[in-house]
Amino acid sequence: MELLTVTALLYVASALFFHAAPKRTAFARVKTESLWRRGFTATAWALVAVALVLMVSLRGLEVGIPLWLGAWVLAAIASLFLEALWKRAHVPSMGVFLALFFVGLSLGPWGEMI
Repeated sequence: MELLTVTALLYVASALFFHAAPKRTAFARVKTESLWRRGFTATAWALVAVALVLMVSLRGLEVGIPLWLGAWVLAAIASLFLEALWKRAHVPSMGVFLALFFVGLSLGPWGEMI
């Protein structure tokens, strides 16, 4: 359950990294305003850091970091394939994955820590 939770959070980060580039984004404000691009990038890095902390706190450094890297690769590939198949797919899917993250966070082993 915790791997799915972290993968959902990393999916949202990967989608934000994707839309931080003005040539790839579907948002008009990101294309014109650098503040939005920097905001997307900063938010994505924060989500990546939270996912790393969650995974390492649960599994330790030796197992947590490889699992975190694998989850990030899986999330990035899923993000790119979904966007290639269906334009603007990130907007609804980020909401679904954020909801999945919060459900997993409350049901998983971190529920006692929060």
